[in-house]
Amino acid sequence: MPGKATGYRERDDKGMKNRMQKRDFDKKEWVQVVSSIDEEMGTEPGATKAVTAGITPRGQDFIWCLIRGNPAVPEGGDEVEEKVFAVDGSCRCCQFPMSAGKLGSEPDGSYSFECGLCGTKYSLDNGEVLEFLPKKNPAQWAAALPNESKGPQKTVVLPARVSKAGKVYLRLPDGTLLNPL
Repeated sequence: MPGKATGYRERDDKGMKNRMQKRDFDKKEWVQVVSSIDEEMGTEPGATKAVTAGITPRGQDFIWCLIRGNPAVPEGGDEVEEKVFAVDGSCRCCQFPMSAGKLGSEPDGSYSFECGLCGTKYSLDNGEVLEFLPKKNPAQWAAALPNESKGPQKTVVLPARVSKAGKVYLRLPDGTLLNPL
């Protein structure tokens, strides 16, 4: 074939990807936070769960909010890939628990998450604020009054993975202390 060098050996891209993912998965930064996604979070997209992973230098637990996204079917694959997002446990604007928030989708196909109290909407790709204190109802209006001066602050979005067995793992930020065993 033109353009191919003689003796060229095609690589098994799927096998290589699986080996690289396993190698990355074995690193200490990945912490298991859920043992069965279906049993602990339910099967509905938008289901949330508050989990702890890592500790602060003062010895307090970090609280994260897991958000179940729509399952995806990889291109050319038959297996369904579960999608889970992990964000700060509380809204950066009003400190309300993010587990009371709502999953949304944006026109570009990306996911967003809206605080259940103040209505601030965050991108689940990078944590950027998409809509700051929208004041669409009386509760959001009341939440905006003491929080407007803070200005928009992006939330932390952690890499999350779901194993084939349904276990959920988070990759903690660099420098996060692990919980003692």
